[in-house]
Amino acid sequence: MEQVVIDTNVVVKLFIKEEHSDSALKLKDSYLAGKLDITVNSLMKYEFINVLKYKRFSSVDIVLALKAIDDYGFQVEELSSEAASLTSELAVKCDISSYDASYVALASLLGCKLYTADGKLIKKVTNLKFVKHIKGFA
Repeated sequence: MEQVVIDTNVVVKLFIKEEHSDSALKLKDSYLAGKLDITVNSLMKYEFINVLKYKRFSSVDIVLALKAIDDYGFQVEELSSEAASLTSELAVKCDISSYDASYVALASLLGCKLYTADGKLIKKVTNLKFVKHIKGFA
């Protein structure tokens, strides 16, 4: 079964109708159908809370959304020493945030694709072919 990493902006698209939400929902449906495994890093929930707060979700609605994510059962990876080292290296080398670099590092270490909706990130890591825009998920 194919394994993929998704970043927070893809997870947000599961809860907020935005451009490319349809692709994020297709990815989730493939996961729920047992066609692929989805992995996120432990940072994702903190970022997710922050995004929903700025989108004016109530604290109750944020908690319900977090429960839904837990119910999906995505694999959650903690930051290992190896991942921290690669995250630091990528953040400096590619001039990206450590948050973005943590998703890139996780996908690299797992040997799988990273799906994101962050066009700026994709431009900065254009040489890393495993980083894909969610719009390309079929």
